[in-house]
Amino acid sequence: MSGSSGSDTTNIETGAGSAVGVDAEDTADSALSHAELVARLEAIRPRVMPLLQAVQREYRGRARDGHPRIIDNVQRGGIFGLELDPGYGVYFMTDGTSVYGELHAISHRTDTLSNANVEKFAGSPDIERREIDAGWTDHHYRNIVSELLNRWNYQQLRIFRVDS
Repeated sequence: MSGSSGSDTTNIETGAGSAVGVDAEDTADSALSHAELVARLEAIRPRVMPLLQAVQREYRGRARDGHPRIIDNVQRGGIFGLELDPGYGVYFMTDGTSVYGELHAISHRTDTLSNANVEKFAGSPDIERREIDAGWTDHHYRNIVSELLNRWNYQQLRIFRVDS
């Protein structure tokens, strides 16, 4: 019974009941410090900020007063991003354990996923979190921003927001 942590209840055939021990050294090495995570955000910021500024200029006048606005607080808050409306935004941030992109949107009742078997309420927040690793390219950042714009432009009964 190698690999079990002192328990005689391990099923020999399936391995059920055995606990995998995690060394403290492994978790300490894999976790990044808060300063390293903020440094990763600082490295991402110059790649994404020109895109966010271009979207802000393009969508000015299509949103309510005071929006769209750019949030830029990497050093103190560990976040930067674009907010088209309080319910619609894309944010790049850290929570102290990882760096991720978060897409906020408001779900609508009349979408392709609504049907008689699935109850879906309109106006509920839809938050998608995506881990940002070293493999992210400019295309990944552009895609998450374009997903926000797609959801914003898809809003019904708000034609003034999508006309050019």
